[in-house]
Amino acid sequence: MIRNKMRLPIYMQYLISYAIVLFIPTFITGVVIYKSILDTVREQSLAANEQMLKQVGEVIDTKFLEMANIATDLSTNPLVSLSQYRNYFYFYSMRHAMNYRLSNTFLHEVFLYDREREYLYSSVSTYSLEVFNDVYKYQDWPVDDIRDTLNTSIKPVLRKAELINGESFITYLRPIPVSAYKPNGTAIYLIREQVFRDLLEPVLLYKGNEAFIIDKEGEIITGSYEGEPLEESIIAKLLSTDHKKQVIHKNHLGQSVNISYVQSKLTGFIYAVATPEKELFKSVNEIKYIALLSFMFIILLGSFGIYISMRFNYSPVRRIIASVEEIWGEIRDENGFKKIENALSTAEKWKQQNVLNAPYVRQHLLLCLLQGRITNKEEFNKAGSFVGLAMSQKSYFVAVIQAEGMLQTGMNDHILYRELELKGYQVFELQTEAELTLIIGQNTNSLPKDELVSVQQALTEELNQVVTIGVGTAYSELSQLTNSYIEASTALHHKFIFGSGKVICFSELDPRFSRKSYDVTESTEHLLVHLDRGSVDQAMKTVGILVDEIKGKSDSLFQAKSNCIEVINAILLFLRQRYSHINYSNSHMFPDVISYANFNSIDRLLEETVDVCRMACEIIQSGGIHLDRISGTDRIKAYIQEHFDDYNLNIQSMAADLGFSVSYISRIFKEDTGNTIMDHVKELRITKAKELLKTTELPVQEIVELIGYKDVSNFIRKFKQKLQMTPVEYRNYYKANKNQSEGF
Repeated sequence: MIRNKMRLPIYMQYLISYAIVLFIPTFITGVVIYKSILDTVREQSLAANEQMLKQVGEVIDTKFLEMANIATDLSTNPLVSLSQYRNYFYFYSMRHAMNYRLSNTFLHEVFLYDREREYLYSSVSTYSLEVFNDVYKYQDWPVDDIRDTLNTSIKPVLRKAELINGESFITYLRPIPVSAYKPNGTAIYLIREQVFRDLLEPVLLYKGNEAFIIDKEGEIITGSYEGEPLEESIIAKLLSTDHKKQVIHKNHLGQSVNISYVQSKLTGFIYAVATPEKELFKSVNEIKYIALLSFMFIILLGSFGIYISMRFNYSPVRRIIASVEEIWGEIRDENGFKKIENALSTAEKWKQQNVLNAPYVRQHLLLCLLQGRITNKEEFNKAGSFVGLAMSQKSYFVAVIQAEGMLQTGMNDHILYRELELKGYQVFELQTEAELTLIIGQNTNSLPKDELVSVQQALTEELNQVVTIGVGTAYSELSQLTNSYIEASTALHHKFIFGSGKVICFSELDPRFSRKSYDVTESTEHLLVHLDRGSVDQAMKTVGILVDEIKGKSDSLFQAKSNCIEVINAILLFLRQRYSHINYSNSHMFPDVISYANFNSIDRLLEETVDVCRMACEIIQSGGIHLDRISGTDRIKAYIQEHFDDYNLNIQSMAADLGFSVSYISRIFKEDTGNTIMDHVKELRITKAKELLKTTELPVQEIVELIGYKDVSNFIRKFKQKLQMTPVEYRNYYKANKNQSEGF
């Protein structure tokens, strides 16, 4: 007792379980999305940094290439010659030839060093090594080391940034002549470190960014950074080929740093940029905070929505309990599940009673299928779910079995059917007069002739009678099963030609039977137009012409049957759609396809077609129905009046909603009004726009939306085409006339 009292209500138990179900995928989705964003940001950052570093590298490579060209010029230019520069008069007259700074602002100064005389020449002056050292005071490069490097270097030398006279410079040396075994001079380039830092500035996108230029030996030449430079272990990783343009490490502050880098193929320099991950993912952290709030909001809102839905609309258990109490006529003092258990027990008893009626329901549904009352699998499966009927195959065909004596139904459990089903076929049985009709489903395109022959032989042996089977064509649309039945019956009647005791397929008959020599579609549509307008005399005249054409142009009885049944079906479908509120007791409301298929006279079938049309005319002429009838054109106008402000309005959707074809509504509207449907829509919209322009101060944009247009310029063009003025001009014109009238 205490346990039952403490137990949560059923809907609360469901609420908690559904909330958990909502939480788990939402949480997993959030984690996956967050990780995806992190990876995307890291990849985009890597790509952006790599691209900018490549651009910086290309600029610096170009400058070093220019310095190499200058060294070549110093080696080959006859105006710049160490032997001639030793003549001071010549040097001072030609020193302008060394003013390479004019064409390359990258350089601060260019010197030519004569190794033999230990003299330096520039565009400004000449220097001995001692004077040069006094003028350009290297803080960490003594004069003896300078002399030794200038005299002995046989390949380019690049010194990292160092102080000269209190300002940081990078010194670059190239022996000349270029590629000489024993150079006689050295080109010296002085470059301000700030020039390199300015080139690195574009890659510093984030707060705390640091940029470095590292030579092939792993020494940092220069960079834009504060605090400690990169550790040797990190530089070693950058120089190795094991990493793919990205290294992540901890800096001296313990922060995770993401390093992107590229290496120049020309100079071998590594250009690297280091970004703290907290700055790199700063925007992501903001998104994470918003996502967390959104996640909590979704969970709360989802839980509340589940609660409301279960409490008021989607609480099936509670509604079952209420239904049980309503059926019992009392509220019993029982647990909710106990009530459901009792209800299921009662339902089981009802099910046992319904089992007795199931065969009759099955026969009824299958007959509806042949009559065309059920035209799709969804409708059939829904109706047949209560008696175990369901269609799941790709296509279906009809086989009509006839024996010398009466065949009995109830053979669904027959071993012959089970063999067909084991081979993947689906079999439904229907008793029709002296025949047994099978509706067989298959997933292949070819008919199972061999299997049907086996069934025919087994039935012949079991019944000790001559058994003949007529087989129709397989169709993927259930609405075509009527044709398949007629084809099967036609094939069966050919036993008088081919002989009894066989399986006769309609597809094996003379091709003239399957070839449609006369198409009744257009004539049938004309007939329906007359019926819809209530022109019964014209309808009867049209059906008379139609049956004459069927009789004269049909090459066979089968073709006549098919055409007549097509006309009859169209008339009955028209009546069911247009007058669905009428309760029809007339047996003609659904075609007796079984009887039609067995007609052996064209005249009798044509008379039946005329009778069905006459019956339709009588229904139309009856007082109650005629007063309720709305003509097709009036229905179209009423539909347009209701939906003209919908910018999605089109003839296709209109025809579908009204139950007409597009060609039908277009033709009858044009015949009755002289205008097309869309011209009428356009006229109605412009009329409504004129009214709103007169009576409101709404802007044209809003008026355009209210009358069903999306494109303002398109509406203005149509309005001006109609009234020879724009909407604004029309509004001003109306106001002016109104004020003038009030003045008088």
